[in-house]
Amino acid sequence: MARMTNCPHCGKLTDPKLDNCVHCGAPLAKSAATESAATESGGPKRSQTCPNCGALVQDGDIICVACGTNLLTGQKITAEQPPQTSEEEERPQVRSRLAMGGVIAVVIVLIGVAAALVWLRDPVARAERMYREGRLLQAIELLERRVEQRPDDAAAHMLLGKLHFIDGAYGPAAAAFDSAGRLDRTNRDAPLFSALSYAAQGDGSSVNRAIAALRDVVDRDPGNHAAWYLLAQAYGSQGDVDQQRSALQKALEVSPNDARTLLAMAVSRALAGDLAGANRDLQLAETELAADPLYLAIKGVTLQLQGQTEPAVAALTSLMGEAILDDPGLRSRALVQLGLLHLRAGRPSDARVALRLAQEADSSNRAAQFFHAVALEALELDTEAIALYEGLARAEGPFAADAAARNAGLHLARQELSLAAEMSERAITLGGDTAPIHTIRGRVLAAMDDMTGAREAFRRAIQADPGYAPAHLENGLLYIKRAQYADGVRALESYLKLVDPALPDARTNEIRNLIQQIRQTAQIAG
Repeated sequence: MARMTNCPHCGKLTDPKLDNCVHCGAPLAKSAATESAATESGGPKRSQTCPNCGALVQDGDIICVACGTNLLTGQKITAEQPPQTSEEEERPQVRSRLAMGGVIAVVIVLIGVAAALVWLRDPVARAERMYREGRLLQAIELLERRVEQRPDDAAAHMLLGKLHFIDGAYGPAAAAFDSAGRLDRTNRDAPLFSALSYAAQGDGSSVNRAIAALRDVVDRDPGNHAAWYLLAQAYGSQGDVDQQRSALQKALEVSPNDARTLLAMAVSRALAGDLAGANRDLQLAETELAADPLYLAIKGVTLQLQGQTEPAVAALTSLMGEAILDDPGLRSRALVQLGLLHLRAGRPSDARVALRLAQEADSSNRAAQFFHAVALEALELDTEAIALYEGLARAEGPFAADAAARNAGLHLARQELSLAAEMSERAITLGGDTAPIHTIRGRVLAAMDDMTGAREAFRRAIQADPGYAPAHLENGLLYIKRAQYADGVRALESYLKLVDPALPDARTNEIRNLIQQIRQTAQIAG
């Protein structure tokens, strides 16, 4: 590298090979003549003036101190820019900035890692995320391990209870909610969820535990409306109408205008026969729930209990719209009531539609299936009715005996005696002990010429319900068939006293004529 030298005028580094300094423009080497003259004279430097401002300057000066003019070039020197940082000087600063950026990046990564570690150490958060991702069973397994390792983790117990409830495991759900409530006495939801879990199990002991849990809640928190309302539902499931109404009254004291509670109270009053009180509750709830399907269902049933058939039909008919009532079970039960109203009014076609929808809404509703078959039978769609009756009779449970008996009657009308006998016997085996069942059994036996068995069946029918008119009719016809005319006439006359002559199959004129003929023929005194 070329050796640098200092300018004799400004002192800055410059290239010695140049004639003039790159910074101030002064000559780097004086001419020999000038130097010799100065040396020889030995006198002081001569004065002269600045060509720009006229100020005195000394011979050999380069810059006018007054105005800053370069005396060699005549140009005024402007303020110098701040010195530029050399590449060598800048490099440490860059390294410093890079180092600081690296530190910040490391800190950010460490914070992220720490957050991830915290998240990984929080199984409740992990389980909740698993559930949201659709991994319900894995979330439950994780929480079960957590509560086994940390039995005091109330949050883990609470979430475990919710996931068990969603999975339909109501027993484990109740146990988890119980633990959550015991560990955190400020948790107002845990005992409510526990009670719901017990109630969802459906057996008597579980409902009793639900009631106990809810009683504990209302004892500690009498202003808990939800607890009073759930307690009322639990009592209602046990058929304890008085306790149900008492709990509902407490709920209404806390929230007097709660429409759902008013609806429940209306149902409770209606079942107890207080139809006027039920109407009052319905009117209070109507402002908020006028178009609510649940309100319409309860209103329709209540009107039905009051014997207001057409208003009840109007309220319940609105429930025939597809999925208008979110609760399939309630919708099905309401539509069954609508179907029964149509049947009683002699509208089997309308009944068939409502009952079919009731059956579709809840395939487990035996009442919907049974009365749907009754509507089909009334429309003389015997094959379809037999299929529905058959299914009920084979499945046992509610309506099984009645379905078997009606099936026997349809087979008898078709002269299918073996099938009729099988179904009538099944009705008795299933525990059927009603007047209609014994009457059908007697008719089947009479058609098979088993007069003794038929006579016993009719006797049992009248014993089960002395006011059941068809049993007296069949019994009278059997007496006449056996030539026991006096007993036959007495039985037929009992029938005429009991039967509603407005019924389409009452046959009252036919029976009166038969009695008259028998008396004339057998000379029986009136």
